Amino acid sequence: MKPIDSLRTISGHPVALPRTRQGSSRRLFPLFVLASVFAAVSSHAQTAAPAAAPAQEEEEVLVLTPFEVTSSDGSQGYTAATTLAGNRLKTELRDVGSAIQVVTPQFLKDTGATDNASLLQYTTGTEVGGLRGNFAGFGDAAQLNEDTIRPSENTRVRGLAAADNTRDYFRSDIPWDAYNVDRVELQRGANSILFGQGSPAGIINTGLKTALFRNSGEAEIRVDSYGGLRGTIDLNQVLVPKELAIRISALSEEEKYRQEEAFAKDNRLYAALRYEPKALNHDGLITSIKANFETGRIRSNNPRTLPPADAITSWFDLKQPTYNQFQAFDHLSNRPNHGQFRVNLASTGAKNPAYVPQIGTFGFPSGRDGPTVFMSGGNQTMMVTDVIGAFVSGGRAPNGSIDGGIAAMPDNGWVSFNGTAQSAINNNEPYSKAGLWKNNLLRDASVFDFYNHLIDGDSKREWQDFHVGNLSLSQTYFHNRLGISADFSKEHYENGQKALLPGEVRLQVDPMAVYGDGSPDAGLVANGEPYSNGTKNPNVGRAFVSSNNAWSNRSVATDRESARATVFVQHDFAEKGSGWFRKFLGQHTLTGLFGKDTVENDARAWQRYGIFDSAYYNLSGKPDQRFNGSLTPVQIVYLGDSLLGKSLSGASIPSVSGNTTITSGAIRYFNSTWKATGVNPADPWQNGFYLAGDPSRNSTQSENPANYTGWTTTPLNIVDAEGSDANRDRLTTRATLDKATTESQALVWQGKWLANSLVTTFGWRKDIAESWAFDM
Repeated sequence: MKPIDSLRTISGHPVALPRTRQGSSRRLFPLFVLASVFAAVSSHAQTAAPAAAPAQEEEEVLVLTPFEVTSSDGSQGYTAATTLAGNRLKTELRDVGSAIQVVTPQFLKDTGATDNASLLQYTTGTEVGGLRGNFAGFGDAAQLNEDTIRPSENTRVRGLAAADNTRDYFRSDIPWDAYNVDRVELQRGANSILFGQGSPAGIINTGLKTALFRNSGEAEIRVDSYGGLRGTIDLNQVLVPKELAIRISALSEEEKYRQEEAFAKDNRLYAALRYEPKALNHDGLITSIKANFETGRIRSNNPRTLPPADAITSWFDLKQPTYNQFQAFDHLSNRPNHGQFRVNLASTGAKNPAYVPQIGTFGFPSGRDGPTVFMSGGNQTMMVTDVIGAFVSGGRAPNGSIDGGIAAMPDNGWVSFNGTAQSAINNNEPYSKAGLWKNNLLRDASVFDFYNHLIDGDSKREWQDFHVGNLSLSQTYFHNRLGISADFSKEHYENGQKALLPGEVRLQVDPMAVYGDGSPDAGLVANGEPYSNGTKNPNVGRAFVSSNNAWSNRSVATDRESARATVFVQHDFAEKGSGWFRKFLGQHTLTGLFGKDTVENDARAWQRYGIFDSAYYNLSGKPDQRFNGSLTPVQIVYLGDSLLGKSLSGASIPSVSGNTTITSGAIRYFNSTWKATGVNPADPWQNGFYLAGDPSRNSTQSENPANYTGWTTTPLNIVDAEGSDANRDRLTTRATLDKATTESQALVWQGKWLANSLVTTFGWRKDIAESWAFDM
């Protein structure tokens, strides 16, 4: 969030008052009401007090067991004194022999930090990706990967890897938020005492707020300069003095960004209960029962930090050439603009001097001979743009038999331009095939204003849903000299994404001047181009983005169950005497841990659209292969007007807008059924696809496309995964079920010698891990 515009207090508690567009405050109206009620109660209590206030009573000290720490436990400002990160017992930070940093509530408030993205940029040895991050975290492949589902969880500690996320030292997948967090503990580096199978980077642990035996309340509202609103409330109420207390915290946030189309809505509710029965708390005995529960729902269209990959500049560098569908693969002739897309001449094997390495297949990724869906302003056109394989399988030989080819229609297809990585491979640049070449990014904001706009527009969504409950039962004896704690946690977490565009968005241009429904006879005229008399392409020169909708739709559901028991015994030799020998022996603590953790993951990926159409299966020659690349529609979404004759700089290409949902309709394709009557396939025919003098120019009527049914339309049934759960199941491309259990035993001895001048720690841990996986 941006700095608060204005600040007021309600009964001594800071409250930021929103200053934004009209009507925005309605979403936070319940928070205003609760805050006002709290203020009214506090104000009434103050006015009812006598004029001469009695001496202020000292606040009773809350005695906690060694199994917990709070922000008030020795914390001053940004400095914390104790932690559980050493041996799961309250320990002085100075006595823990590992790199631990504790972030206090005061630090969170002063920096405005509410999650990893806003905190880890301030802490030592930590990095976080995303919009406010301090490292990229996009991977090392030629195509950079930008995960927009949980950008704040893209962390790195000590430059190694992502840290483990924990809540009260239970593993968790839930992204933390400061509204219910009492402290954040960053432990850099491996700690086998806490987690035998933990990340070598360390852990990021959030200590949750607990119910306390004192009444308190706080409401806070923040507003940022982009119109975002964040409201939180935290109320603690004692129900039975010194025995029963409850705490409720709530969050309602709608975050907005500089990219106008991006947003994130986060709503959470948290409740904590503390019960310490008086009947069990006496004579050095402390019994504590704590429970908490949290539920949350996050919906977002998260911003992108990467500009689009540049696959459009090379078209301007080449002076904006345009092509027709079949000239692109005339690799035998020397006609101008021909032979640009094949490295080698078929006749000689030598390098084609006209080869252009920037040229690539149309769309990204390409469906090859599958359907291409063109979308402009909400209108849809479907066409087979690569006329190969089954679409010319009816071609005849001069004797009239089927030979499965038409010489005037060779292997062909629509073309566009590659990114830098593929162009380098095509040009055989050094190390290009090792993935060391990255795709250049389009960093000129006058071409596409990636600072202020999300190229996806409103076509992308992420979601997160979760609920988690914790229960802790502890009892200590002899004034915290001996104790046992049993802790349980159960968590369900889901996240997912549906998106038109993949992780790396490539901005391309349509250089195709005409459709492929022209004739090779156009090549018979002087310097004529075959097929140049096809239907004019109304979108030539327009920028576009493309996707086959197969790699950007996924979900993960995770269930975690954990149980652990912790026991300790402590003896202080100096407690009952002051001799030098007793001071030398000091205090010793032995802690044992027994635990079991179970995690189950259900991960799925699906393609958005599929073809369940037996007639089209027969046309394509690939019956009933719904996940074959040739049966996955490639979607082309045009952006803005044609750039022909214009400069790339200042093009102001817009984001995706309008309806982008593919629906069933008519698809245009080449039908290779022989239709000519009274025509002998062996009769001579001049194949205008080749130049005069080329032996292939003297052909027969069997190779003349005009003798076949040619370009026609047929209905095509498109199935949408968003139409129903059954459709999504049918279009699931991968499903993985994982289960893992870990049984743990640990023993830690800590000795404080010479009046705490020397601290020694020895730990032993044993983990037995089992895992199962099913992948399809």
